[in-house]
Amino acid sequence: MPPAVEKVFISAEEERRDCWELAARIVERDAPFDVVAGLTRGGLPIAIYLQEFFMLAYRRPVGFACVRCRSYDGVARAGNVRVGALDEVWTELGDAGTRVLIVDDVFDRGSTAQAVINKIRADAPRPLTVKTAMLHYKPENSQVSIVPDYYLRVYRGNQWLVYPAAVSDLADDADALRRFGMPEQLIKGRGKREKGKEVKN
Repeated sequence: MPPAVEKVFISAEEERRDCWELAARIVERDAPFDVVAGLTRGGLPIAIYLQEFFMLAYRRPVGFACVRCRSYDGVARAGNVRVGALDEVWTELGDAGTRVLIVDDVFDRGSTAQAVINKIRADAPRPLTVKTAMLHYKPENSQVSIVPDYYLRVYRGNQWLVYPAAVSDLADDADALRRFGMPEQLIKGRGKREKGKEVKN
């Protein structure tokens, strides 16, 4: 019998601190990156923190690109991930850039990161160095051969990571919404709206 799912709540402050720590490790151990590419949706806030930190550390501009990713069937298995156009990455690289850092919130099965790497390497206008930075990593769930180049914390496969922006996942859990700092009037108002809908139907 598989272990029960355990929710792990990550606050905005924890996410911020983890992002700074991850960014500092990358700067300490690697050459500067020309573009930080955040994967939708969860990778975008992480990528913003990293890009901002890099610009301070490198004392020069660092490009930011958004890469849209989605699963064909909602199940993140290798081969089912669709990666959107990479025009933003090429624009931000310009004529001289060669180093791209792919950023996401969690490396779980790994199929999204693998699909993005494959597409960048296939479509790149010239040879590039492509590395990955994931805030969190679940090695026991991985279904691909790659490992993130950088990650900060390791979690078990049965742990469900709930990030600060993911309040829709907690719609039925008022205590969790309070832990995330949602104002009490919004939590109470949500209950009234739900009651109203039930009456109308």
